Amino acid sequence: MDIDVSTEEPPAQAAPEPPAETAPAAVAPAQSNLSGNGPALVIIGVIIAVALVVFVVSQAGSWFAPRPHNEAYLVQPYTPPSQLISAGDHVLAHARPELTSPGVVMFGPGVALTITGRVSRGFGDDWYAIAWNGQTAFIRQQDARPGVATAPPPTAAHVAAPPHEVEKPDVQDQTGFPDLAPAPPAPESGPFELSGVRWSSRPGRRDVERAYPSRALYENQSGHVTLDCVAAASGALDCSVGTELPRGYGFGAAALSLSRQFRLEPTTSDGRSVAGGHIQVPVEFRAN
Repeated sequence: MDIDVSTEEPPAQAAPEPPAETAPAAVAPAQSNLSGNGPALVIIGVIIAVALVVFVVSQAGSWFAPRPHNEAYLVQPYTPPSQLISAGDHVLAHARPELTSPGVVMFGPGVALTITGRVSRGFGDDWYAIAWNGQTAFIRQQDARPGVATAPPPTAAHVAAPPHEVEKPDVQDQTGFPDLAPAPPAPESGPFELSGVRWSSRPGRRDVERAYPSRALYENQSGHVTLDCVAAASGALDCSVGTELPRGYGFGAAALSLSRQFRLEPTTSDGRSVAGGHIQVPVEFRAN
């Protein structure tokens, strides 16, 4: 059997040519641009962040600064066409035409009001300016109505009188004996109004905070109480509640508990005994 052995080598297969790298060539310029602009973008971002921080710091004072509690108001001269009187049982006059302003005096029903001007704000926030005890106070317009006065105004606050100098008795030219001064008048039988009083002790702020009614404190409610008191010879006061606003919170009882800490000097500035004298003591309870 003949075996044919071929010595010819098979034709070599051509190696595949690699694909042309056209995409990287197109992308290369973009990558180079990004790598070149990278530091510039970082610097711009830092500048913007610093500018924002500076703006926030500069405006923080105005953002967190306390806003003024009271707004400016203009009192226009005004005289009502007829007499106005207090329209409620408890008409509170304020130091400013605002409900949050401190109370100056409490009027009962039917008290004649001396109107000197008004503050017009509209939307049920109009006020009358009134003259009382040598000062100006403000009441809401709805708290006054035309009518005839049926009640006297409340007693003005007591003001301490200046010290009284005792005059020396005159000496008669002929005898050399001093003239006898007339006997002092007998003390009044009933309570008399005290003036020129000097306080020996009064409750402090912590005492008022401890006596503050719990319900009023929880509801952030302020109150005003006027105590009618009669002084003993030692200066101690026997008090009762004259006015209480608002009622139902326990401000009257709280003020009575503080009355034991009010004590007068036994004598007034002019040397009179305070025994049997009458005095009104205002007590303020402020929630804020």
